[in-house]
Amino acid sequence: MSAVIGLMQQLFNVGNFLGPFLLAWIAVQVGGWQASWVMTCGFCALGMSATLALHVRTRSVNPSVVR
Repeated sequence: MSAVIGLMQQLFNVGNFLGPFLLAWIAVQVGGWQASWVMTCGFCALGMSATLALHVRTRSVNPSVVR
């Protein structure tokens, strides 16, 4: 459990470190901040997809667990 929490915290910190740079790069490429929602929605969709994939994978491993 400690390793999972540590990994989650490290990934969170990587996002906090790289996110502003990536957002600024997108703003420079587009010429303003009007496209910042693209990155936000993209990473939101990526997170939802990863959550769904993990749910499907864990459900197929142990189908007896009621959710």
